Amino acid sequence: MPWYLKGLRPWVLLTLLCAALYLPGLGALPATDRDEGRFMQASRQMIETGDLVRIRYMHEARNKKPAGIHWLQVASVGSLSTAASPERWPYRLPSALGALAAVLLLFAAGERLFDRKTGFLAAALLASSLMLVWEAHIAKTDAVLLATVMAAQFALVRMFAADRDGVPAPGWAPFLLWAALGAGILIKGPITPLVTGLTAIGMWVFGQWRNLWRQAKPLIGVPMMLVIAAPWFVAIILADPTFVQESAGHDFFKKLISFQETHGGPPGYYLLASLATFAPGSLFMGLALWWGWTRRREREVALCLLWLIPFWIILEIVPTKLPHYILPAYPALALIVARAVLAVEEGLLPWAQWRWARIGYAAWGGMIVAFAVACVALVAWAGTPDWLYALPVVAAIVAAVIVARAWRGETRRALLAAAFTAPLLLSTLFHFVLPRANGIWPSRQAAEAAAKLHPDAKTRPPLIATGYREPSLVFHLGTATTFADPPGIVDQLKARGGRWLALVEERERAGFEAAARERGLSFAAAARWQAFNYSQGRRVTLTLYAPADAARGSSLEPRR
Repeated sequence: MPWYLKGLRPWVLLTLLCAALYLPGLGALPATDRDEGRFMQASRQMIETGDLVRIRYMHEARNKKPAGIHWLQVASVGSLSTAASPERWPYRLPSALGALAAVLLLFAAGERLFDRKTGFLAAALLASSLMLVWEAHIAKTDAVLLATVMAAQFALVRMFAADRDGVPAPGWAPFLLWAALGAGILIKGPITPLVTGLTAIGMWVFGQWRNLWRQAKPLIGVPMMLVIAAPWFVAIILADPTFVQESAGHDFFKKLISFQETHGGPPGYYLLASLATFAPGSLFMGLALWWGWTRRREREVALCLLWLIPFWIILEIVPTKLPHYILPAYPALALIVARAVLAVEEGLLPWAQWRWARIGYAAWGGMIVAFAVACVALVAWAGTPDWLYALPVVAAIVAAVIVARAWRGETRRALLAAAFTAPLLLSTLFHFVLPRANGIWPSRQAAEAAAKLHPDAKTRPPLIATGYREPSLVFHLGTATTFADPPGIVDQLKARGGRWLALVEERERAGFEAAARERGLSFAAAARWQAFNYSQGRRVTLTLYAPADAARGSSLEPRR
């Protein structure tokens, strides 16, 4: 057994890998649009109002997802910061911890299902996958959802392994299963029960697990799940009877029958997206799926396939598609890839050892080199410190070494090297490069311009925006931020007397200025800048207006 798999070493190494991947950038990255901005602001308003039942974004009910993720964010912010603080990392910390929990649970499940080598490699692939690294950095549901999925699947694996080995299942396993299902419902509704249910029912239907019903103890577990999940649903229905119609009808079921908010794609969308989002493991994905299908009669492989394939097919059929929806299937894919790679290394797939390992990793090396070149260009554009140029270069050198290892058939070592060197590029990207790329953060630029005009956040007048309505603007500038359309915005500004700030997008600028002159409003442009609104896919020009006296003599254009 390799030295890194002995004792507690794999647990420590995986934790360090996750820390290196998820912590850099957690606080430096500005609030992103659109979902993260809404989630963070809704959690902030929970703290401000003390209402832990209703979820509100600005003055509107946000009846889409349950309150579980907001409770975690509220607890994190309440323990480590304040609602008035503009810090982002306390809101994101539950996501980073959820990603860590998912990785460690996958290692434990893979070790029990196969062996320690498989579990460790699969966990490292999941930890370093681009999708999980991204989700760990943003304050949304999906990283924590993955943790609940993995907790439920780990319990399922422990009961399955006991049935396979002819020994009693751990007494805690069914309780963990149903507790995880209840927690998953509070995080994102039916997704966790769907993934686990498809896996368990598939194993039972195909005759791979006849004792499932007895081991799972549903007569005890279902009431336990309801005790965890039901109280909030009862409370929100009593507080807001429109919740069921809006969350189930307008949000969930609408996604099943039509594109929602233009997020659509044809069947095969997730297969293509996974080539990037599951990297570096994706370059062995074709080999792994072929290998897994040829061994589908093996009970352990069957469990992974029944975890992966039914859920994947459902998502490919559903019209509404977003890349992160497939994340709950990635642990199963990581296990299959790990087993296939080990089979290549052990000579069980000699033809694949030459054809797939060498061609695949040559492609991976080329991709890393291209990514490194792109990072160098991004470093130059963002104006980051010169020493950062070295890290993409180092990553390219590491890629060359990894490719050389893979060329010799050392596929497991090559994959582990890819996973454990991923922080060289990704940490640089999230902590140094993206936060300094000011041209893609219009909301932060607006907050910086407002802070220069009114340094004291407590006395700063609330901002009214027109034309630019991204949720990140509300988080960066505070709950009192409002949106309006000209000429209504001018009427609101006049009502505030001489204390106001207005953010106007270029398409609305002429109308705003005309309405302001018509109503006798004294105004001046305190700052004007261009930025790229990536959520809309277009460049925007924003102008910060203030009363003429307050803006006179200002030079407040945000940094670029």
